[in-house]
Amino acid sequence: MSIVHPDSGITRDRSYGKRSWKGVTFSVVDTGGIVENPVDPVVHKMQAQVRIALDESSTLLFLVDLKDGVTPADKVIADQLRSLAKRIILVGTKADNPQLELAKSDLYELGLGEPVAISALHNRGVEDLLDEIAKDLPALSEGHLEEAAVVKVAIVGRPNVGKSSLINALIGEERVIVDEQPGTTRDTVDVMLTRNKKLYLFADTAGLRRKARIRREVEHFSIAQALRSIKRCDLAIMMLDATAGIVEQDCRIAGFIKDQGKGVIIALNKWDLIEDKRVSTKRLKDELALKLRFAPYAPLITISAATKQRIFKLFDLINEVFSESQKRISTSEFNEHLQRWLSDKPPPTSRGRKSKILFGTQVEVQPPNFILFTNDRNLLHFSYLRYLENQIRSDFGFKGVPIRIELRNRR
Repeated sequence: MSIVHPDSGITRDRSYGKRSWKGVTFSVVDTGGIVENPVDPVVHKMQAQVRIALDESSTLLFLVDLKDGVTPADKVIADQLRSLAKRIILVGTKADNPQLELAKSDLYELGLGEPVAISALHNRGVEDLLDEIAKDLPALSEGHLEEAAVVKVAIVGRPNVGKSSLINALIGEERVIVDEQPGTTRDTVDVMLTRNKKLYLFADTAGLRRKARIRREVEHFSIAQALRSIKRCDLAIMMLDATAGIVEQDCRIAGFIKDQGKGVIIALNKWDLIEDKRVSTKRLKDELALKLRFAPYAPLITISAATKQRIFKLFDLINEVFSESQKRISTSEFNEHLQRWLSDKPPPTSRGRKSKILFGTQVEVQPPNFILFTNDRNLLHFSYLRYLENQIRSDFGFKGVPIRIELRNRR
């Protein structure tokens, strides 16, 4: 889903989506607007993304605003598209009423055939457009429509920590726009990647700023998309700038990932810029242990998206954390260990009453959720639950994954 906003230039990267219509499945690519002779470096990179989309597509949808009519810029773009010798569907947009729909006749002067009038806002003419798109595309059998299992990974962090650079380094091309200007990425961009016969869906997200620093309305939409990406992912790579250390916003992001029950890998980027790596490693580990003490289970890796240092080792960590998030402990095995933990350190007495944990079981994965049945759940202090979580990790692992423990009374 791309961000929609009245301001121009909101869409920058290529955003891909899939659509099935009357037995035909096709990919749709949303691009930024075509700009003649761009001066701004970000807009210049945006035009390169448009050209890539044009080259790889078999059918082009040329959108013209019916309210504005045909402009000189539209005529220039029409000539450029015609030179590509590809199938072009001319689309008149914002046909919000029958009178505006009649204005599509003005588009004939572009010489691109019969135009289709639509209103995305009011869902007018959209089915006609889908019919036109699907008309010359081959229908796929149901077997082709089934998607293989894929590990969904959200790449998150503050602005300018190198999220887009990491995506480009992993796939070996400039798939998303990278610029020193903060806030370059706006839409969440999904990139599918295959490695060692495994499928990964990486989501490159907008930088997550503090609320006080959000100046434009579009940033709210970008951040909302980034947070949705965390909610729908299997695990997140939280990128930090090794040259800047860990700041308060990093802690907030890590806290949100934990609250959503997602696995996490901490990637310290820009490691190539660190001179005394031994001293910096100790300092950053101590800083992480202090500021992210609520997530001590998160594995740490130092990388450089610019030089590709250790970036492919991320796949080993992704596979490991994903596997840990799927781990399920049998009830009999869990209770065997539970009795030993209780024996080694019995629950403390509270208000003159002794707390008893009768038995426990794992009820969910992603994240692993354990239910402990007690005589009175109000008697157990959170510090004892932390002790039990540490014992679970010591005996069963769950690297990179938050653990949830729920208490229930048993009569």
